[in-house]
Amino acid sequence: MRLIGGGGEAVVWYDESTQSVIKLFAPPCKARFGWVLECDASQQWSIRPGSLAEAVLRFSRFESLFDSGLELDETGPAGEYLTLRQPFIAGHHPDTSTLHQWMTARGWHPRPLPGDLPMLQDLTWQRDQWLVTDVRSENALVSEATGSIIAIDFICGILDS
Repeated sequence: MRLIGGGGEAVVWYDESTQSVIKLFAPPCKARFGWVLECDASQQWSIRPGSLAEAVLRFSRFESLFDSGLELDETGPAGEYLTLRQPFIAGHHPDTSTLHQWMTARGWHPRPLPGDLPMLQDLTWQRDQWLVTDVRSENALVSEATGSIIAIDFICGILDS
């Protein structure tokens, strides 16, 4: 395996033998097991580091909304880490306009959320009760094989009724 990236959320490797990307989430990362969208009692939105259970729910929601091939790979025996596996996608990042058109064509619309983070105000979209944020070009790919856009790393949440 070869290290290909990392940020506040995960460390990412490429596994050439399976043509997949493996994402490692663990508490030493700034986001622990991944970012979670949260709304407080005053209706202000934020993101916070999530627990293992919250991460599994978030990534399950993401996959049900965007079908990226994301799979739960492994959790540590004592819940100390989480690895996810996704097919490797040869391609390039879409430009912002193309990504916005793609989101709109799938029934999503921009939804600025009140809160202190510019990301929540500028990069959040809604469809029905679903929210996704961090919708930016770096979190999607245009597949060389199919020409279609594939979301790879949006933060999903849900509006409470």
